[in-house]
Amino acid sequence: MVIATERYIAADGVEAVEVDYEPIPAVMDPFKALEPGAPVLRTDNKGKTDNLIWHWETGDRAATEKVFHDAEVVVKEKIYLPRIHVSSIETCGCVANFEPVRGELTTLS
Repeated sequence: MVIATERYIAADGVEAVEVDYEPIPAVMDPFKALEPGAPVLRTDNKGKTDNLIWHWETGDRAATEKVFHDAEVVVKEKIYLPRIHVSSIETCGCVANFEPVRGELTTLS
């Protein structure tokens, strides 16, 4: 970090800064990131040994398994939604309506 009172002093300070980057392994496939031995991304979380962020279950597991077991056809598919703008799980939108007569702007997000 460089803090200066003048632009030229800051420019001189920037030239004195040296940064060392340590390359770390990358995993581009989210399913491979969950496999044993995959590089752990959040090493700042104490005790974190995998990349599983969250797991939640609800309902009657035995009854659900029975329904699938007894079903004539079961279809399975792994779905991967890459982080794109705008993705289905992240609503990044806004609807606005301007009323010029009243001079009011209404926004919904």
